[in-house]
Parts: sequence; structure tokens; C-alpha cells
Amino acid sequence: NYSTLTATEDIQQNSDNPLSVKIYPNPAQDFLSIELLGEQPQLNKIELTDITGKVLKNYSLQNQSDFTLDLPQGIHGIYFLKGYTEAGIWTKKVVIE
Repeated sequence: NYSTLTATEDIQQNSDNPLSVKIYPNPAQDFLSIELLGEQPQLNKIELTDITGKVLKNYSLQNQSDFTLDLPQGIHGIYFLKGYTEAGIWTKKVVIE
């Protein structure tokens, strides 16, 4: 089971081991790069959602610590990336221009 964790910088997996996620460029246009920093659980899935929580795109991953996402064409505004790891779920705000 997953637990939901939300933040804009470091994401707390637990009090002893924070998850650090780097997402760039932000604001983005065509792609986003994601890196889990330090000794992190690997990414299994990423979702791009709008502010209502509607999933716009799913990205299935195979236990990766970094990944580049091609963004859907024609979307602009504030969105959220939700990353799934064995340790939990993190959410980050992104701006797409």
C-alpha cells in the first residue's frame, strides 16, 4: 500500500529519511526531467494531473531514479506530478507554458 506525501521541495518518507526530488525545467514547455536524489526508492509510475486531480497522462516506469517526460501538446497552466515509489507517493507542482 502507498501513503500520500505532498510537498514542494523535500518530501518526507519518514522522519529519518526525507525524499528529495528534483524536477526541471519548471516552468516547462515540451518535457520535464525528474531525478530522485540520494539513496531513494525507485520510481514505478508517474502521473500528470490537472488541479482537479484528473489524470492527463500516465508514465509507467521500471524502477528508475531519473526520467524525462514528454509533455502532452496544447496544455498550459499549473499541473501536478505524482510519483509512485515503494516508500510512498510524492506530489510536485509544475507550470507548463
